[in-house]
Amino acid sequence: MRQALLHATNARQVVETLFSANYPQATSVLASSAAGYVNLSDKLTFDQAKARQLLDDAGWKPAADGIRSKDGQRLALTVYESLPQPQNKEVLQLIAQQWRQVGVALTVKAGDAGSRTLDNLDPQKTPLTVSEVGRADPDVVKSMFFPNNRDALLQKGGSSDKVQRFRDDKLNDLLTGISAAVEPQQRLQLTGDAQRYLIDNAYVILFSKSRRCSPARRGSKASASRPSVVRRSTARGWTSTKRPVMSAYLLRRFGQGLLVLWAAFTLTFFLLQVLPGDAVLIKFQNPDLGLSPAQIAEMRLAYGADSPLWRQYLHTLLAMLHGDFGYSLQAGLAVSSLIASNLPDTLSLALPAFLLAVALAFALAFASRLPGLRWLSNFLQSLPVLFISLPTFWLGIALIQLFSFQFALDPGNQPGPLEGLILPVIAVALPISAPLAQILMRSMDQVAVQPFVAGRPRQGHERNGRPLAPCDGECPAAGAEYCRAAARRTDCRGADHRDRLRPQRPRPADPAGGQ
Repeated sequence: MRQALLHATNARQVVETLFSANYPQATSVLASSAAGYVNLSDKLTFDQAKARQLLDDAGWKPAADGIRSKDGQRLALTVYESLPQPQNKEVLQLIAQQWRQVGVALTVKAGDAGSRTLDNLDPQKTPLTVSEVGRADPDVVKSMFFPNNRDALLQKGGSSDKVQRFRDDKLNDLLTGISAAVEPQQRLQLTGDAQRYLIDNAYVILFSKSRRCSPARRGSKASASRPSVVRRSTARGWTSTKRPVMSAYLLRRFGQGLLVLWAAFTLTFFLLQVLPGDAVLIKFQNPDLGLSPAQIAEMRLAYGADSPLWRQYLHTLLAMLHGDFGYSLQAGLAVSSLIASNLPDTLSLALPAFLLAVALAFALAFASRLPGLRWLSNFLQSLPVLFISLPTFWLGIALIQLFSFQFALDPGNQPGPLEGLILPVIAVALPISAPLAQILMRSMDQVAVQPFVAGRPRQGHERNGRPLAPCDGECPAAGAEYCRAAARRTDCRGADHRDRLRPQRPRPADPAGGQ
């Protein structure tokens, strides 16, 4: 069945539809620039007739809805999208359309971190997974597929306790030999053998370079009662049958936040209880206070120190839910009053620091994408790593040394309320801006390879301020998905299709005033 899925995948259509020229079609498990690469394009042919024949020979017969079944079990598979990889959801949905033509249903699920991690360890729930590793050495093959490493195939004795039978010892011997080989030539030869073995057994399905989809694991069965259609094809493109609801997402995130708060509270409570000593006795048994044993007993009763541990936990938890944070042993005041008295000073520092961090993050992200300044872009992209590596206390000392002693710009020993916030705000904002800038840069990189961005220059829109001529050749990448759906998967070189995808040329004005 794995071989059928490999030949049912039209990798060229995936690349031409969803990716720019920077993402060529993959021809092996390793990228062509990696040591030990072997061109296996002759084994990666798209052949729907062969795929159907292989499925027929395996006993999978088409049902009334077009999806194959065997012994009452539908050939329905599930895969989770990989959120870090751009265009991954669209890639999987296009592959689902291709597989449906040979009678295989592929359901693409949203990449929720929790359920995705657990389900990917169970080949009965998720017989496919998406993965890629950005390394160029031959050992990356062993790192990806060996049971004691990433275990992408989920073998017995690997990362999943749900796999009890499947184990490919021949593949594991090849992978072990790659690491054990002393001679470079032998190491490269074993790397090539491992690539051929992975493709011959259809353990991987390739589409674009650095992207890889591992097909159904050996020994696993397709799941029945799975939805057979993820997206339906219409004359205007693909329309999703299930749209994510923002309110449900917000509620789920809010619930996760409450769960984290409860876990942090519970862990802190019990860690404080297992610490040696008694906080009440340490505070009030001081001879200088002159408290009698009866008075100390009353204090212990007031703080609930003599109650059972479970009762203390429930009392403290319920009190916190009602806004009662108790009393501080050190200050002798209500914790809520201490928070209220210190909150204004905290906000006066935290809010300006956060706003400055956001401004710095946006400035770094946009400046790193300025055209024609490669050296500046590389320098700016390295700044977040530097900012996040600097301890705040050291950064504060460095700012004082720089502004006070080097440039004599410090407002003095008695600065005003605003002047005194300048250096602390900078010291707090720089480390905060680092992860924000990294997220923005990564998001901009992902958006840059989206079809609507890659296709705009081919449609005559501007890039870097330079107008481009309209496309007169094949359909642009951004419009190829629409063109193939509208043409019912025929060639998209037709003139009427080009006219729909090209921008409209303005008609010359009539000297008489007409159009």
